[in-house]
Amino acid sequence: TDVLQDSGIEVVVIVSSLPLALEPLHDENSGAAGESPRPGLRLPLPLHTHSENDERIWLLESLFQWKNTRFPRCEAVIVSSGPGFGTTGDICDHRLGLSLPVVLTGPMLGRVCGSAQWKLKSEIADGRFSYSYRPPLDQWNFC
Repeated sequence: TDVLQDSGIEVVVIVSSLPLALEPLHDENSGAAGESPRPGLRLPLPLHTHSENDERIWLLESLFQWKNTRFPRCEAVIVSSGPGFGTTGDICDHRLGLSLPVVLTGPMLGRVCGSAQWKLKSEIADGRFSYSYRPPLDQWNFC
């Protein structure tokens, strides 16, 4: 949080190996969450433990508070690896009325997976935050 205290910082880019806001669908009629419709392809699930949930909520609260105190002179952007597909979206803080742009990067060389088993829109932290991603294209990869 030292970076967020520096008044000279106008843009913060958070890079993560897992999405901060993306949840799997749990469908009783399909295979286990994260199971691909293609045989032999298992998708990584960014399931967060309780302490990891607390940390990501703390991070989101900190980023939104930082943006709120400096709005409109600053921006925070979240970039993370996607679970086999790339897309863009927003995380919204309904308490402060602000949003942060989010980028999920797709595979550079691997196969692109569909997003059918993921919630592209949902709420976290008891509805304080919501996220919404654009439907990804089958061939869209970030390099």
